[in-house]
Amino acid sequence: DNAIADVSADRAGEIYIRGGNFLLSGSDSPVFNSSICGVTHESDGGIIDIRMREAIRLTDSGKIFTRTTGKGNSGNISLFADSLTLDTGRILTESGYKSGKGSSGDISLNIRETDIRGGMISTNTLNTGNAGNISISGDSLQIREHGKIVADNGNIYVGEDGMTTSGDIIGGKGASGDIALNVNRLEMDASAISSNTLGDGPGGNISIHASESVNISSSQENISAISSDTYYGLGSQALGSGNGISQKTP
Repeated sequence: DNAIADVSADRAGEIYIRGGNFLLSGSDSPVFNSSICGVTHESDGGIIDIRMREAIRLTDSGKIFTRTTGKGNSGNISLFADSLTLDTGRILTESGYKSGKGSSGDISLNIRETDIRGGMISTNTLNTGNAGNISISGDSLQIREHGKIVADNGNIYVGEDGMTTSGDIIGGKGASGDIALNVNRLEMDASAISSNTLGDGPGGNISIHASESVNISSSQENISAISSDTYYGLGSQALGSGNGISQKTP
């Protein structure tokens, strides 16, 4: 718990991890969580590349992330394994934090079985840079328990009362990223896939190629959604246009 591998610098370094199984477990602390990270500033950040023969697991808010706080682009993230579990774990690339103008990095997953349980895979921009693209290839992808895959422009920060109506809404000028899912089976339950915009930049494209099946479950309290539009219906805040969703299934 609370382990950190940090290669942050003016030009963030690279991280390569090889082995059989990989576990990154966070904690209940809102401040200290296990992470693998690279924050860059003036120059492009290096890649985080993790390849396991068996499993990669991120639990209890453990996270892998890259970020830019300047004109450099944040690093890409690439994972390869037989299985990936995000049990409230997160994989993130970010741009625009503290006025960063570079683009956020791409996220590429080549995983036979991916299970996102309350976790998140996200690329995001809050400034002039673009959000990175997300690509996931494998046999099965399951997203549940409010899990998310997002490549958005902008963010909504809740207020001290826990409500979005009293918080801040920040939208960037860059484009949202594209999301490409190439799997045999996709299952969604109380989850979301989005490439929305809350700023001037356009929303991204979402491409889903599931050769065997797509199952999407929702309820009135727990909605599943696939969206490439203005940010979660807040069209009055977003000046950019939504983009397209394409789906190919049997």
